[in-house]
Amino acid sequence: MTRGRRVGLAAAIALALFVAYEVISSFVAFTDDAYVQSDLVALAPQVTGRIIAVHVADNQDVAEGDLLASIDPVPFQLALDQRRADLAEARAQIASDQHRIASARDALAAASSAADFASENEKRLTTLASAQDVSRVALDQASDTLRRANAARDAAQESVAATEATLSMHQASHAHANSALALAEWQLARTKLVAPTSGTVTSLSLRVGDTAQADVPLIGIVDARAWRIVANFKESYIRGFAVGSTAWVSLDSDPWHLHRAKVTGIARGISREPVPNRLLNYVAPTTDWIRLKRRFPVTLTLVDPPETLYGCRRQGGRAAMSGAATRAISALRRELLEIDLAGPRGHHCSRVALAVTLAVIVALVLRVDAPWWAAISAFVSTQVTAPSSLRRGALRIVGTAIGAAAGLLLSPWLIEDQVALSLALFIASSIGVLGLQVSRHAMPGCSAPSRPTWCCSQRSTIRPRRCQSPATVLPR
Repeated sequence: MTRGRRVGLAAAIALALFVAYEVISSFVAFTDDAYVQSDLVALAPQVTGRIIAVHVADNQDVAEGDLLASIDPVPFQLALDQRRADLAEARAQIASDQHRIASARDALAAASSAADFASENEKRLTTLASAQDVSRVALDQASDTLRRANAARDAAQESVAATEATLSMHQASHAHANSALALAEWQLARTKLVAPTSGTVTSLSLRVGDTAQADVPLIGIVDARAWRIVANFKESYIRGFAVGSTAWVSLDSDPWHLHRAKVTGIARGISREPVPNRLLNYVAPTTDWIRLKRRFPVTLTLVDPPETLYGCRRQGGRAAMSGAATRAISALRRELLEIDLAGPRGHHCSRVALAVTLAVIVALVLRVDAPWWAAISAFVSTQVTAPSSLRRGALRIVGTAIGAAAGLLLSPWLIEDQVALSLALFIASSIGVLGLQVSRHAMPGCSAPSRPTWCCSQRSTIRPRRCQSPATVLPR
């Protein structure tokens, strides 16, 4: 295949991939800016007292209603007993007032009867006095008796009213004592801290002997019923979203498995700046030096979440990691034992290791943001001979400059689109592989495909192939 056909084939592949991406992205929206979120229930006691028992441990799963901690109930029990005594006293006072009211009403009835009799007697004597049948003295005595009877009746009425007012006051005291008793019972019941919802206790630092303050959070519980997925999509994607539509989610806690989810909410607005009250969601941009499309939160809930989805199967995971680490250490040990530093190949490896070490040291001294980039550059640029190393280093510098310029120009379109970024990297890699096939700088010391080159077999033995100079061959 000629060079022109290779370039044309690469361009056709890149164009086809770009068209395929544009078609797929018009039907499928993808984002990896997503996270699983739940609610943190900050449990605060409603009474103040000393902690006498803690019944849970950190990271323990609890169910709704489980006992978490206990506050010393003795002061609240004493207060409850006092309120019960006050209520009993108020009841006794009400009973006494009721007896007094009954006596006052009897006295009022007697006084009223005496006043009525005196009034009738005074009327009869007045009639007889007008006929000169009784003396004036008898009439005056009857009038005086009537006045005394009326006064006694008025006094009896005032006594009944006063006794009824006292009863009303004591009934109010009874209601107050009853309310105080209910409050004391409620406070005593609140000495038991129970889980308001099912979840997992987190960041527990409560200990026996601590003083619990009312309305000050003591225990945090991650709500097991409020798990949801919040995914930030670009504004150009969400116009086709609808509540109830289906989405497929891959979780880091359960990789290589897609879970079906439903869209339960789409944010109608976001804050352009961070706000402390969080009345509007703030989606931080991925960079602060490029104008990007705004992203809006979309809430998803899994349709059929497995029971172990949000719980970590830690024991099995640790065992698998331990076995993998053991095998990796054994393999590394075998590789280290097979290293042979004698001969040209060992000398070249030593030069590469020294170059990488010096590059990292210089990068750290200069406080470069990415010292690993200096290590990679030193590893790639160090060749068998000094001229080839200089040529490779120059090509490295030129390639880095070109890559940085291309990244600066393409970053507004690629920085938030992982699929497009992967496509661009694939195209760049394809161009690089094609360049290795046609460039005269593909291998050090060889300027064209007709020039001699050297290569390695799977067993790391060097097979010279029409090499121009034996110095380019590294025997094992």
